[in-house]
Amino acid sequence: MLQHFKIIKPCIYIFMCSFIFSSFGCLYLKDTNKYPSEKENMSHLRKLIEKGENHFFKGEFEQAVVTWEKALADIDASLYYEIYIKTINQLAVAYQTLGYTDPAERLFQKALPIVNKSTDYFLNTLFYSSMADYYTAFRQTEKAQNALNKAMKQSRPSHHPQAKAIVQNNIGNLHAINKEYDKALLAYENSLKLISKSGDNFEIISEILLNIVRVKVHRVYGKYQRDDYKNITETFNQAYRAIRTLPEGYKKASRLISFALLIRDFRKELHIAMKDLENTVSLIIKGEEFYYLGHLEHAVFNWEEALFILDTEKYIGIYIDTLINLGNIYQTFGNYEKALSAYQKTMPLINKSSDRYRNARFFGQMGELHLFLENIKEGVSFLKKAVDEAKQVKNPQILAQVLQKKGDGLTADRYFMGAMTAYEDSLNRIEELSANSDIHVAALVENIRNQIKQAKKQLQKSIQQAMVRFQSQNRQDIPYDNYANIIIALDDINQDIQTLLDLFKGDENEHTVKIYSQRIRKEIQTADNFLQPIAYYALNHAQEIAKKIQNPRLMAHSHASLSDIYAENHRYDLAINQIRQAVFFAQESNLSDILYRFQWKLAHLFKSRNNPEYKDLEKAIETYLMAIETLNPGDPQCLCKDENQNSAARMSIYNVRKDLINAYPTGFSFEKDIKPLYVERVDVLLTQAMKPDLSEVDRNQLAMQAIDTLERLKSAEFKDFFKDECVGITNEPLISIDSEQLKKLDPTAAVLYPVFLKTRLIVMMITQSGIQINPVPATRTQINETILQFRKEAQSQHQERYRGYARQLYSWLIHPFEINNIKTLLIVPDDILRLIPFAALYDGFDFLIKQYAISYLPGITGTRPKWLSRKDVNLFFGGLSQARHDIMPRFHVETDYKAIEHAMNRLVVADEYLNRSFSKKKVFKAFTKKPYEIVHLASFCTMGNNLNDFLMNAHGDSLKFNDIENLFGMPPKGFKPGLVIFDYSTTAPDNWNGTLLYSGFTIKTGTRSLLFSLWTDRDIGISEIIPEFYRQLIRTPYQSRAEALQSAQVEILGKSRFHHPFYWSGFVLVGDWL
Repeated sequence: MLQHFKIIKPCIYIFMCSFIFSSFGCLYLKDTNKYPSEKENMSHLRKLIEKGENHFFKGEFEQAVVTWEKALADIDASLYYEIYIKTINQLAVAYQTLGYTDPAERLFQKALPIVNKSTDYFLNTLFYSSMADYYTAFRQTEKAQNALNKAMKQSRPSHHPQAKAIVQNNIGNLHAINKEYDKALLAYENSLKLISKSGDNFEIISEILLNIVRVKVHRVYGKYQRDDYKNITETFNQAYRAIRTLPEGYKKASRLISFALLIRDFRKELHIAMKDLENTVSLIIKGEEFYYLGHLEHAVFNWEEALFILDTEKYIGIYIDTLINLGNIYQTFGNYEKALSAYQKTMPLINKSSDRYRNARFFGQMGELHLFLENIKEGVSFLKKAVDEAKQVKNPQILAQVLQKKGDGLTADRYFMGAMTAYEDSLNRIEELSANSDIHVAALVENIRNQIKQAKKQLQKSIQQAMVRFQSQNRQDIPYDNYANIIIALDDINQDIQTLLDLFKGDENEHTVKIYSQRIRKEIQTADNFLQPIAYYALNHAQEIAKKIQNPRLMAHSHASLSDIYAENHRYDLAINQIRQAVFFAQESNLSDILYRFQWKLAHLFKSRNNPEYKDLEKAIETYLMAIETLNPGDPQCLCKDENQNSAARMSIYNVRKDLINAYPTGFSFEKDIKPLYVERVDVLLTQAMKPDLSEVDRNQLAMQAIDTLERLKSAEFKDFFKDECVGITNEPLISIDSEQLKKLDPTAAVLYPVFLKTRLIVMMITQSGIQINPVPATRTQINETILQFRKEAQSQHQERYRGYARQLYSWLIHPFEINNIKTLLIVPDDILRLIPFAALYDGFDFLIKQYAISYLPGITGTRPKWLSRKDVNLFFGGLSQARHDIMPRFHVETDYKAIEHAMNRLVVADEYLNRSFSKKKVFKAFTKKPYEIVHLASFCTMGNNLNDFLMNAHGDSLKFNDIENLFGMPPKGFKPGLVIFDYSTTAPDNWNGTLLYSGFTIKTGTRSLLFSLWTDRDIGISEIIPEFYRQLIRTPYQSRAEALQSAQVEILGKSRFHHPFYWSGFVLVGDWL
């Protein structure tokens, strides 16, 4: 959703344009006699800059970049730095629009020393604002804030309202991407006020209004208050009026499309809100029906169910009403503590609520409940709050009710005069009610007033008599039973007032859940009916402009957005026709950055229409593939990497260009913008493959297509994580481990291939005989919770609670499949499944590791697996045992090495690099001398959620991931180890993304296999695993790497004190298993 917080780059650009030529006049014409050629130079530069501007306004951003780069090369920065900086600013805006991040960064850094010398505060403000835009766009919030601080400092003496407005707008952008919507809205409104002072500048006003709409739309996702939808609709209308005043051109068309896209998003929220509301209200109304019939238990069940599914932030009014009704029943059952507990959980919502009517009811109910529980002080306090809230409602009925309750509370607190005053005030409100209704209560009110007068006289008399009797001036010293007559009188007054209030209960229907929900429905429907035609007109207008200026990008976007409108109304034929035209315009002009999105939409529409006559599902499968191939058209030429090379040459899987119309750059993420494309295709394929009437051959073909798509996804995922499109590129031929390859490579192996789709988990098993498919009968939430709990309990060495979770996962992932004569299970874990050791899954009798040797694969596509050489093996063993910085000493590193050395029985040549020897310099030098078949790194290693967080402790400088990758590419002949062991490594504890490093380690580094631990803790049992693994690996060469690990784990778990999975299951093998 953050993708729609678009920055105000075009506004900055406009101001730069207007100031550039004044600078030309000042700097170039000032002394023409001294520089006779400067006129020609100025004319040349002016033509280039104007040409670039024309390209930019037409949306021809690549041509604008080329033209401005030429102009920049001809400007002497030392003499004409103002023009130089302004051209850099324009160029940086164009780079950002195209998504070329590195060139923009370099431009800013190159201009910084010159900006520091400049005294042009307005220019400096624009420069730092552009820099803030850049850092905001790529979520570098700290750098963005620093740039904004400098922009604010420069804007103060500039005396340009536009400059201050731009800064405020950028502050709003920064708050918006941090989801600080209230702060963002305040900044945007300040920006709007500032720009209004400089006249009717609709160029900027329309941009700021669009930002305000975005914030209001996103803010309503979190909570709903009455009139929110109406308020947003009015803001949409203001923004539309401002956009319509712009001159016909690219900018107007692009903003009309942005405007329509915002309406699309808001209307989606409206429809979701309507559906949620209907589901909840039906339960609440059913509960009310049971309540009036006297079936209180059924009423409680329905209301509790409604509260469970109700979005409390969105519909706080309905929530409070239902909770009050539920509390009343709890009190009727005498369950006061349960009622109080329910109310207390709602206090945070009440404190945020601006609905005074409901707040008054809630506090009144709380006060009354505390009185029942004899918490007099708390009860009176809540009743006073109820009165304060009710006074602001201007509703005499609710005020009369809470005043009556307040009187009851003050009576309990022995503040009798205050109680009578509250009752009198309640009667005054009742008189207001009667004046506006057909109910005549004047005689009854007068009778109660007389009772109050009599009670006052009796109270004064009782107080005087008691004070004389007890010889005290403090009436609090008087025993409670001396006021018995007064309490009885006040109780009668309270009952009579309640009788009066019951006469007006019909008027309270206005505030029932049903009426309240009807108002919300009407508000939602009004907003929807108003916005849909406006979006349609805006897009048609944008399409007309695009035709006039002959801009294919605008044409494509306008058709795609019209397709969205038709699709929302289930008019799929028209929607498909529009999106096909969008695809046509994008293809004709080679707009690959938006083409894949439109192909994706077309595939989704085929899937939604699902007309067998048109073979829509087959078309969807094919169109999804076209989108994937557009997104990642093939492997790049990795032998020649040039950082300065224009990235327009091909698309990048991890840096898809952000179109100026479509999205604010901060919205891009692999998980949201790339991965769902692959997953949707897999979903369609596997849904088809699981049809019961399908032949085995067809089922296998569809399953292999799904697996091929998943392999493409995993490749893209690793490219995104490592920020390297050359990941997996090798001179060796690639194979896919399908059923036929399993027969050749390892007839006793099978591949377990789970895949998380949008709402479910499907598991595939590849064996020699074919592919079995099984959908897991559980929701993603249930599966995720089970996985995380299993991981947690498997690391709790003294607890046995892991077994229930281990058995459940076994029943989901392993039990459904028929796998006979299998010794090795190759697992391609997906998503959160990368966090758990499959070896510890439990069938009710034993662990999975007892049945199969287990190895993880990054994917089934890769180089041919090879047996690890056991002859003339060189082992590199490096690590730290001594304390360093905040890392505790690890004395058992040396002990482990001796145990490993003993286990290998001198069959391996081992080079030891411990402590001081384990320095970056010495390690690199060692790898230049000889090739190492096995590399064992026994040092503390930290790993966060991205590659930059990886650090391995060494003597002196720590080793980064790039250092380790370079290490394995060292001479002689760039030899790649067959096995790398990370000892004492850590992963991100509960975030599967951190494990992508280990999953893709062999692909990225070119090594054959990796052994590492999923656990962060170390214990003596874990220390025994590695020496035993070496013993099995080296002394029994007929065993594969996976079987050697299996033998080691089975050996350790066979010892009673190490039977818990914590001691043996944490180490997992990734890559070649042979």
